[in-house]
Amino acid sequence: MVEGASGFGTPAALGAPMLVSVGHPPMESVVTLLIFNTFATVWGAVGTPIWFGFGSLGLTDDEYSDISRKAAACLAVSGVILIPAVLTLLTPWSVVRANLLFIFLSLVTCVGPSVAIAFVSYEFPSLIGGIAGCLGTALLIQYKVGLAEFKGAKRRSDSGHTSGSMHKEEESPVHDNDNNDTSPDNEGVEEQEEANLEQVELGEDDNSNEMDVNEEIAQVEAALGPRKSFSEGYLSELVLRTFPIWGVVLLLILTRVEQIGIKEQLQKREPYFDIHFGTWGTFRLSSAIVFQLRDILGYPGLNWKYELFYVPFLLPFVVVSAIIIFIYRKNLATSPADIARTVTQRLRNPAIALFGALALVQLLIRSGDAAPANILGTILSDWFKEAFVVLTPLLGALGSFFSGSTTVSNLTFGDIQVIAAESIGTSKTSILALQAVGGSAGNGICLNNIIAACAVVGLNIGEGQILMKTYKFVFANTTIATIIMLVLFIRFD
Repeated sequence: MVEGASGFGTPAALGAPMLVSVGHPPMESVVTLLIFNTFATVWGAVGTPIWFGFGSLGLTDDEYSDISRKAAACLAVSGVILIPAVLTLLTPWSVVRANLLFIFLSLVTCVGPSVAIAFVSYEFPSLIGGIAGCLGTALLIQYKVGLAEFKGAKRRSDSGHTSGSMHKEEESPVHDNDNNDTSPDNEGVEEQEEANLEQVELGEDDNSNEMDVNEEIAQVEAALGPRKSFSEGYLSELVLRTFPIWGVVLLLILTRVEQIGIKEQLQKREPYFDIHFGTWGTFRLSSAIVFQLRDILGYPGLNWKYELFYVPFLLPFVVVSAIIIFIYRKNLATSPADIARTVTQRLRNPAIALFGALALVQLLIRSGDAAPANILGTILSDWFKEAFVVLTPLLGALGSFFSGSTTVSNLTFGDIQVIAAESIGTSKTSILALQAVGGSAGNGICLNNIIAACAVVGLNIGEGQILMKTYKFVFANTTIATIIMLVLFIRFD
């Protein structure tokens, strides 16, 4: 839902702290959110990767819709297969297996509407599918459909050790008896002990993890106090406590859906005033506070812009944070100045890394015959012929890896994919759908997204550690999508 409204890697930055706050380890939370987001960015920011990413290719509305339908079919199959596996990063497989019915029903409530909308629109599948998924999953939880009995909170440890038996010896009257005593009573007790041990063989240090999580839950409940009734203001308390979540989503929807009309106002570049800096270029500021540098270093067409109120920074995150701090100012454990200082310290190192990554992106996304992407794509399509189909989603993923954007990946490689489709005699919408799916999957290995997600949860580790966990799912996603596309859609002349 958030990806459908915003894009820009917002879902991982918004969702990872939520997972951490309920007791999941930061690293696994970041990895999980990065992978989940790879199934939605084809229609991110109200379909921008399709209608803008492929906008220079001269496609018709029907062709845009065809790309959307084919991408939806591929991602639906990938999601159903891979998401249960992704959940094992946070939860032992025994727990996932016990709740598979709930997981698949939850997927249906999200994936089903997304695929249905993709057949009639290339703008709203992620947004509407996400909203439907949230409502559907909430109902499944409310009525406990497919949920196994809850026997205590369990989670994986930060170390990444996934499974092992918990061998905790307990004293029992049986141990006081003669070792050779094999009476029926003793045999029955021993069988019961073995059964009990099987029930607790859920992972290394699960007892301590269970106690830790239960203590955290108890602390939260103690801080919030006993649950209020509706007459005591339960509804207003619920609305205020969840405002950081729904407030962000609401502002993203209001500022991203073009039909509402706010988006255009936030991106207006006129009227404006200029300040000329000679050969350094021209600084321009519009009435919507859009900063621009034009003709940088005297190069015509070499421009930069920053839309202050459109890029997801002040709106929605700073605004929502300021509002919630004001509402609960009497309950703050630290001062707003300390909060701002902590945020600044967290962002210092990621900002340096992002600066270098974005500089590299600008070198790679040049257009024209001399662009690196154009040279790479042309050579590969000549070499591989029909087998180029296998490389199509990988090129899309490569574009997102460098740029952090499915839209930029589509802009970069779209022309090459069309040329390749024509040269090997297959449908260009099928190839472009694979490109979009690959670009979507590549967000899971994008350095920009990884750095940003790690920053918001205070995770100070090398990006390579995250990449080593996400690349397997990214590759699996593109592989499944390629197989589905070859089976259902791609035919060679």
